Amino acid sequence: GIVRIRQDRFSFKAIIKDTQSQLRTLDPLGVLFFAGYFLLIVPFSGIFFKTSLLSKVVIPEFIIEFLLQKP
Repeated sequence: GIVRIRQDRFSFKAIIKDTQSQLRTLDPLGVLFFAGYFLLIVPFSGIFFKTSLLSKVVIPEFIIEFLLQKP
């Protein structure tokens, strides 16, 4: 989107088409990796960021214990 704005070719239709083409090239393993990474980061992000959205995310205790035992 930013490239299109700089080139004065911005339109929402073009942005949607670009997004769809980028989503088709995603690697399923990469998506799974980033989803797992997100689940690891969320509990520790509460130390720095206090939001009502993050306060509602709960990760089970056994997962946190496992991650702390085997870094």
